[in-house]
Amino acid sequence: MFREKSDDPIADSSKQESLDTIRTNIIAMLAHTGSEDEYISKDLDGVNVNKIDNYLYQLEIDQNLPVKLLLIRRARVGDKNRFETLCNYIDVHNVEFDPTLKNSIYFIETSDYAITFIPIQTGQRNVRIHLAPIGEFTPTFLKDRYKELTEKSDIENLKFLKFNKKDPD
Repeated sequence: MFREKSDDPIADSSKQESLDTIRTNIIAMLAHTGSEDEYISKDLDGVNVNKIDNYLYQLEIDQNLPVKLLLIRRARVGDKNRFETLCNYIDVHNVEFDPTLKNSIYFIETSDYAITFIPIQTGQRNVRIHLAPIGEFTPTFLKDRYKELTEKSDIENLKFLKFNKKDPD
């Protein structure tokens, strides 16, 4: 669980509920029980893309999902054109590009499967998330971005993970 305490317990509860929704939907998509053209799109309250970025980083480091050896690759959106392309893809309208936000595309991988996770901030504390498998129905611009990341291998990509000790049987 990823908890930050503030002086507003209602806001804390709303934020935690949104983060739990992200976790649940990542687990559901990684189970890959549906077809490649299925996706999840949800509006969340009480969070912003910077909090989501921190949360995904923590999920990867802690490795506490049912899926083991989770890898999350991040691709910064970087410019207004790419941002508008993402907004159109996930059906978000009337949102201006803010270069100060951690607008990113996340590629979440397991040993045999990968999904995209795209959060777009739609208000000060509102975000639309979109999760979809990487496959036949993935738009070319996302496949190209994923290929760029998977071909890049350098010291920047190294991360240290927490492995939970299990009691011997």
